[in-house]
Amino acid sequence: MSGFAILDWAALTLSLFNAFLLCWLGFTVLLEADRRAVGVWISADGLFLGAAFFIAHTAILRNGWNWNSPLLDFWWKAGWWPLILSPFAWYNVILWYSGFWDSNESPLHRRQAPFFGLILILTAGLLVWMVVANPLPNLGSRIADMTGFHNLSILFPIYILACILLSLDAIIRPGPTARFLGNEARGRARPWLLASTLVLLVVCLMAAFALIWGINTFTINYETQVIAPGLMLPLTGLDVIIEILITAAILLIGQAAMVYEVFSSFSLPRSGLRKRWAFAIISGAIIAGLLSTILVLITRPETAYLILIPLLTATMTIQNRLSVREQEAEASQLRSLTRPLGMYERIFSSYGETDPLLETLNEFDQICQNLLRTEKAVVIPSGSISSFLPDRIAYPRDDLSVHAEFDTPDQSETNSEPIPLDSDGFRWAVPLTSSRGLDGWLYIGKHSDGGFFTREEINIARAAVLRLMDSLAAAEIARRLVNLQRQKQTETRLLDQRSRQILHDDILPLLHTSLLTASYGASAAQISEAHRLISNLLREAPPPPPSEIARSGLLPAIEQLARSEAELMKAELSVDMGDRVIKASLSLSQEEAETVYYAVRECLRNIGKHVQAPTHTVLKVTLKASVNEMFEISIWNNGIEKAPGSYQTASTGEGLRLHNAMLAVFGGGIHLEHLSGGETRVIIRLPIKKDISK
Repeated sequence: MSGFAILDWAALTLSLFNAFLLCWLGFTVLLEADRRAVGVWISADGLFLGAAFFIAHTAILRNGWNWNSPLLDFWWKAGWWPLILSPFAWYNVILWYSGFWDSNESPLHRRQAPFFGLILILTAGLLVWMVVANPLPNLGSRIADMTGFHNLSILFPIYILACILLSLDAIIRPGPTARFLGNEARGRARPWLLASTLVLLVVCLMAAFALIWGINTFTINYETQVIAPGLMLPLTGLDVIIEILITAAILLIGQAAMVYEVFSSFSLPRSGLRKRWAFAIISGAIIAGLLSTILVLITRPETAYLILIPLLTATMTIQNRLSVREQEAEASQLRSLTRPLGMYERIFSSYGETDPLLETLNEFDQICQNLLRTEKAVVIPSGSISSFLPDRIAYPRDDLSVHAEFDTPDQSETNSEPIPLDSDGFRWAVPLTSSRGLDGWLYIGKHSDGGFFTREEINIARAAVLRLMDSLAAAEIARRLVNLQRQKQTETRLLDQRSRQILHDDILPLLHTSLLTASYGASAAQISEAHRLISNLLREAPPPPPSEIARSGLLPAIEQLARSEAELMKAELSVDMGDRVIKASLSLSQEEAETVYYAVRECLRNIGKHVQAPTHTVLKVTLKASVNEMFEISIWNNGIEKAPGSYQTASTGEGLRLHNAMLAVFGGGIHLEHLSGGETRVIIRLPIKKDISK
């Protein structure tokens, strides 16, 4: 310690800050990365070694030059071990990043292999020398042989310089990589790693100067164990400068690790790690500054505990709050991802009534704006579902580049991973794969904020687009089937009416005339049998459309039906129908009107079959037609369910389910409610596709 509070505070703060960041990076790389990769373990070990050195450095600064302190001597010797291993660990990390072990035939491997063996032997020799010869002097002894330490002060700078220069060569001229998107990751990480290695080179030169100058300056002071106060000031100042450079190198390394995740075997960054890295820098700076203030200005160490407890609690609270905000942002993305797609309306809409492509584009716009946050994107469907989707789904729609032709990548080369691009402003080609195989490609342009896409953004966008494609394809299939069912229903009704008319008006009179002409004989019996079979067929066939609908309209026909059924049930009937409802009923097609009519009849007959009047009162049935965004007919009754055995057959609900399915073909349905007081209400709904406000 120099005795100058500001300088000592800066040295302690930087040392604590570097130890904190290196520990955080080491644990983050180890826990967040693919731990099966050898390079990940080397990276984490190198970061932990750097943290161990700064822990020893902090302890030395805290103890000052108290020669007789056993702790000072311990930290003095312990700090050299990570100091020797750290350059070798950094060299190994750069070799792994550059693809040294990916191919034994690469120019990088052939060029670096002899030097790697030399550095390995030199590292092992230094460690063995530290154990066997113990070149470090004991600080508590005035008489010691300084020859070994002088040799170490010469060999160690050469060793560090060799590791740094070889690392620079590997960064500038890397070899081939077997990692997915390895070249892409290298191109992005190279500036950060190159800058950090250059900074470490400057640190190496300054450390060598400080080591040689310190040995020559303090040899005499070591023998007397008295150091002039004036010598501590330049030494501490040089130490602060070196620590500032090391801090810059750590920040550059952390940027490469968090933004591009070069140490974690992943080529795409994760947004969550970037936010946590920024929080680690801020919290580490606050903790380091506060601790150094306590150690330099406050003599009572227990004060540190009293201050650190609320500080750590506040840090954890802030971290929790940030996590909550991230969860809220993820929940917002989830709501955008899972919002209704209007598939029901899409299924039951007829061609020409809605624009399915417009709805698809609107949903895709939301994905590109809120999830991907990209300037442009294109989905090109392929495979079995492509016939149910547009040829391409593009964002934005007025950009000509999204409508250009695309060269579809070879699926065998993707393994479901995104492929980097650099054509027409598109950066990524993301394969959209499912259990069916390849369903299409998602081409992504530049990020809206100019940055890089994170792994979460691409994965979420892939899932959202696949969900959109599946939903749209399923809706289109159902839509085609519904329209086919409508067409078949119309054809069947027309064929049934035509057959009934021919049988009743032509064939039966002809048979009857033939029977009158030939009243006796075998032919007369056959004609009589044919007449009987056709008559039975006409009676058992589905009834023809009620003529009342064509003659007076749907609602009058329903009212007439309700009064007839109420008379049979001996129930009081109340009917409520307004002019607006009558106008809405006229907008229904003939098929829709017939479906509603038969559904009302089924509901009324169910009341007669399964409901009886309450005790000491009369069964009341209320029928009300209304328009509330949909055409609705509500039927109430105040009856109670008949006791078991009071009717021949039990209710299975198949009738209502059948009519509900028939109404669903037109986008409607039947809703059954049990109201308070024991009343039951059935609501028959059907959408109105025409404007009735005029």
